[in-house]
Amino acid sequence: MAALLLAPGWRSATGPAEVLLAGLAETWLALRVGFDARCFRRIAGTADDPGLVGFDATLRRLGLMPQDKAGRSLAPRLAGAKRLLARQGIALLAQVGLALLAAFGGLSTP
Repeated sequence: MAALLLAPGWRSATGPAEVLLAGLAETWLALRVGFDARCFRRIAGTADDPGLVGFDATLRRLGLMPQDKAGRSLAPRLAGAKRLLARQGIALLAQVGLALLAAFGGLSTP
């Protein structure tokens, strides 16, 4: 990516800005997906009941979970994690696509 950003094909500030914004979105989603993965790994590693009530209480105290999401079963949590992963993939594809378009003149000005 850095080589594409520094390539002489960049004739406009629009291309790098769009790639940067897509990269920021992808990075944010990657952090969220990583957080979810660590949480699910921790829950899966418990021998007894996963204790989602205590987990939810902790997340609410930290301001990481809205009140209306507390008390959900594991299935909707997994579905949400899958949606986040899909969004991360889309953001990555957008970032790479924008970088390639801009590097080859698709987003540059004449």
